[in-house]
Amino acid sequence: MRRIEVEQGSEDWLAWRRSLLTATDASTLLGKNPYTTPFKGWQRKIGDAPEQEETEPMRRGKRDEPRARAMFIAEYGINMTPCCVESELYN
Repeated sequence: MRRIEVEQGSEDWLAWRRSLLTATDASTLLGKNPYTTPFKGWQRKIGDAPEQEETEPMRRGKRDEPRARAMFIAEYGINMTPCCVESELYN
């Protein structure tokens, strides 16, 4: 894996994510995302549809992420530091 030096949530991070398929895209591609369709996901990836507007549950997830990470570290004793990585085997 290759570490990508971008700050999560930044414009550079958003541009990087738009350029590849992410774990977030998986449920959409498999038709399992109840909030969108594979076609709409494809349209977003190629720039033919606007990005999804941030919802309150999305904002809550961002707010709660540090606390959830701290709880995980306390429970399992594994230090988790946010970072961005991509495969060196697959584009």
